[in-house]
Order: sequence, then structure tokens, then C-alpha cells
Amino acid sequence: MPYVGNDIVDLLEPGNRGKSRDARFLKRVFTADECLKVLLSREGVLALWTLWAAKETAFKVMQKHDPHVSSRPRHYPVLLFPPPPNASEKRDGLPLSGVVTTPRGSVHVRLLRTSRYVHCIGTDAPWPAMDAIQWRVNERPAGSDESRQVREEAKRHMARHFREAPEAICIRQAAGTGAPLVYLGDRRTSIDLSMSHDGRFTAHAFWGKNPFAADEGRAPGRMPETSTRHDFAGCRAELASGDRVRTSGFQSLP
Repeated sequence: MPYVGNDIVDLLEPGNRGKSRDARFLKRVFTADECLKVLLSREGVLALWTLWAAKETAFKVMQKHDPHVSSRPRHYPVLLFPPPPNASEKRDGLPLSGVVTTPRGSVHVRLLRTSRYVHCIGTDAPWPAMDAIQWRVNERPAGSDESRQVREEAKRHMARHFREAPEAICIRQAAGTGAPLVYLGDRRTSIDLSMSHDGRFTAHAFWGKNPFAADEGRAPGRMPETSTRHDFAGCRAELASGDRVRTSGFQSLP
């Protein structure tokens, strides 16, 4: 069963709007080729956060394999496939696909870019698994708690998809990685979940056909089955790799 990751960036969030001309930030986060792409782009902000979201998504996938995997964004170069012919760089809702090379292997990514946000989903499984990932982007109500909002939205979505009662679904925090684990009652499921939030938006993605299917293909040493047994308070502990601090758990680089 594949692991999944996702990341959301609010393009209109004040702290996100000036980074494309921040040379120090670009040098610390992106490879030389990626920096050049951002600087030469007519839509530098969009180009920057497209690459960022792909890196974050790939890190979230690989951290489930190895809690100690590198968290430096430069260690996650992104290759985006060319958009369809005649597609405008500013076209709202333009989907992109690509591959992120990580210290533990490759992660396939798919991005949705709009005038308001960039959202990315990804998996370490072969490409066909991408179509099986369930995901949602939601605009949260003003003043709401981001962590609680994304958790409740994910629970409702999983409940509809698997035809379970939302109150029966519990999201806990994995020991060691901080990744979300999904339970039905007290029974661990095989659902793999990723949650993210930034600014006005929350997003989640999950994969799973049968909640109680055997964990086929999960080798020893991957994400531990144990949990902290605390209801997961949101996506804060689903650590990501960036050098800015955001409420979704982004950590500062040394």
C-alpha cells in the first residue's frame, strides 16, 4: 500500500508574496536550476510555491519511511513535466505532474495551481496509484482553528468514502514520525492520511480501499504501527522541511 503526502500554499498570504525575490531564501531552499526557474518566470511567486509544495509533499511521504530522512529542501530536487501545449503559465486550475528525487527514492507528484493557492499530492507508489488518492481543498471559516478544521474535514471525507460514522474515526499521532494514523474505534486501519493548512486553506489526502486491509508491501522498518494514543490535534506534528515557520508545522533550518 502506498504512502501519500500533500501540501497547500495560500498564494495571497502576506508572508508568501515576496519570497520570489528573496535571494537568501531561494539559495537556502532551492537548487541552482530551481532558483533560475523562479527568477526567470513571469509568475515568480507561483513558480516558487509550486516547487515548494512538491518538495514538502515528497518529504512528508519519505518521513513515513524514515523519521530521520533529511529535512533540507535542497535535497529534494523537483522535475516538473511540461504543461499541455498552448497552456498559459497563469491559467487558473492548470494541473501539473512531476517527480521529486529524495534521499530515499522518488515521489510522484500532481499539483493543482489556481490564482489563490497551490495544492500538491504525492505518493511513492507507481503512477496509477495517484488516481486512487482521495483529496480535498477547503477554505476555512474566518477565526476557526486550522488544526481542528483540517482534522474534522478529513474525518468527514473518510467517513463518506468508507461509509462509516465520522464519530467512529479517530486520528492519532504516530510515535517517532508524528504522521497521522487513522483508527476506527480502537482498531488501526490501513488508511494513509496527510493533512496540511496554510492561511485561508486546509487540505488533506488519503489512500485506502479497505480500511482493514493487510499492510501489503510495507517492509520492516517503515512507519511504526504504534501511536501516542492521543487524538491528533491537527497537522502540526506532520513535520515538513522548509525554513520558515508556519502553523502547519514547518520547521526552521539551522
